[in-house]
Amino acid sequence: MKNFGGNMKRFSLLFILVFAVAAFGQEAVEAPAEEMATEMVADSAAVDTMGMDEMLMTDTTAVEEAVMDEDAGDALEAMLAEEGTMETEVTSGSAMIGYTVGIDAGYPIYLHGGLGSSFDTPGPAFGLVVNTPFGAAVGPFEIGFGAQVGMFSFTNEPNDEELSGIYALATANTALLETAQGAVSMQVGAGYFGASVGVTAGVAFDYAVPNIPLVVRPYARFNGTLDSGVETTGDDTGSYSWLNAGIMLSYDISTLF
Repeated sequence: MKNFGGNMKRFSLLFILVFAVAAFGQEAVEAPAEEMATEMVADSAAVDTMGMDEMLMTDTTAVEEAVMDEDAGDALEAMLAEEGTMETEVTSGSAMIGYTVGIDAGYPIYLHGGLGSSFDTPGPAFGLVVNTPFGAAVGPFEIGFGAQVGMFSFTNEPNDEELSGIYALATANTALLETAQGAVSMQVGAGYFGASVGVTAGVAFDYAVPNIPLVVRPYARFNGTLDSGVETTGDDTGSYSWLNAGIMLSYDISTLF
């Protein structure tokens, strides 16, 4: 019995020792597991944070690239539109912009000259008018250059004689006053008139017809020539001058091409 009691006592001590070792081993195993789990959570959070940062950076870069692409697209579209406009201007006859061609019809309302009163019956005057985009600035005025050709006539009815001729003039035009209805302009010119050097000078009102490339220009203009080409006697000098009242119609020919 004594041995049995001793054996039981040793068995109890051994059981307690084994239990303690087992408990200590379990704590040792659980501690690294908890630390490992904590590290895994931390690593996962870090990975998630890095992923979010990368995603944000990627999204920001994508947005910036999209904005840059949109700006580049707008710039390209504007450039193409400008090129298209230029091509349209070239193909729509832009080389003729500024040129107008028209007709001139007038009638002398006052006569004076070195032919006495012999050629006192005037006839209507007709001509062609060309205006160009060429010009020059003179002080506050913008001068435009053009040309005119036409014909005039006067009759001496008692003697059944006619004074007639053609004129070819270079002209300069400028606007004197701008109004809501149109411009008041002045015109001067010089060239061949009748049988000698002649001049012209006058004023006009330029009315642009709405929705039509047409300018209606009523005018009053002085014309004069140093030699009418008529044989003279006595004090007659052969010069002749008159005042025409008439109208010009000028059409923008760039719209035809």
